[in-house]
Amino acid sequence: MECLCSGRSREEQLQYIVKDVKAGQAYDFVVKAVDERDNSTPSFVNTESIKPMVPTNPTVDDGFNTYGWTDVPGYSEPTDYEYSVNNGQTWKQVTANPQPVGDGEIRAGAVQVRVKSNEETGDPAGLPLKSNKDFTENNVHDVYSVERTLTRGKELAVNVKINQQAAYSDDAYVVFELFKVNR
Repeated sequence: MECLCSGRSREEQLQYIVKDVKAGQAYDFVVKAVDERDNSTPSFVNTESIKPMVPTNPTVDDGFNTYGWTDVPGYSEPTDYEYSVNNGQTWKQVTANPQPVGDGEIRAGAVQVRVKSNEETGDPAGLPLKSNKDFTENNVHDVYSVERTLTRGKELAVNVKINQQAAYSDDAYVVFELFKVNR
């Protein structure tokens, strides 16, 4: 593949976009400025040092049936990621970090997380970070965690945020109990 690009000024920046590249594949480029005498020194560029983005630090919490990781720089939102619980055969949108994966027997490596592809920029999905421990069926009872804040104004308000920690398919209810405390 050869690209002849012309520039008018000495400091003009040019770019060449290579389409249909494959993730994990290294590419070599030779870049040379050619004048009438063909006396420019070639510059060699290799993409091998550009590694696909992979999250780090796999964290398996078998008690809460969650899988966590350290984000890839520049990808800090759950919507930037997707996960699999079947060795990458199917992928689902991440909803949290750590991600609930369900209660059951899941072998090490079967749970994976990766930066998802970006159709707007044409970036492919990153390489997956695989779980490093097994998940076991444990019938966890703490399916939800509850965060709450209390505010006082003209009225007393209790704000509650419920976070699902494990797979649960039946109806769930939030119960508020008010107790009178004598002090």
